[in-house]
Amino acid sequence: MSRKNLKNRREVIKFYSPEGNELKFGDKLIFKERRMTPYGMDNILFTVVITKDNVKDLISKGIIVQKREEKGWKPSATLQITISKVIESALDAHEYYFPFIYLLNLIKTEMYGTDSNEGCEYGLNLTGVIGKFTAPVANGYPLFKSSEDVDKAIRPIKTLYKLMYAQ
Repeated sequence: MSRKNLKNRREVIKFYSPEGNELKFGDKLIFKERRMTPYGMDNILFTVVITKDNVKDLISKGIIVQKREEKGWKPSATLQITISKVIESALDAHEYYFPFIYLLNLIKTEMYGTDSNEGCEYGLNLTGVIGKFTAPVANGYPLFKSSEDVDKAIRPIKTLYKLMYAQ
């Protein structure tokens, strides 16, 4: 699976006020600017509606800040169906470990486009705690690039996680 096929792993551009509030197109922004008036220097309030036409100008003047952020990963519809089926059969058979590891591998493959552990150091230890692995792990045991990614991977299969680790 190439990285281009990971539609739900895109970057998004967001705009923020200098105070850190997220702004969207159509929002009104009130800012003050020091200008010379017929009565001397004074602070003048301006109201601007953020549009595609004026956003570059507002960024260049430092009125708003543009940031590129990675859109959060969400399981695809196909993966969600697979997760539901595997969890249902695991619960019926009272077998949790292998379906859990199988699903973690599927999730990892969708997140990164590969099932290789290259560049990945974070995973679950024997008690279910997320940690960094410095020693090699068994082939096929899923590791992730960050502890946040492990947490994201666990969310869709929380039922099995709770049963395995009595959480």
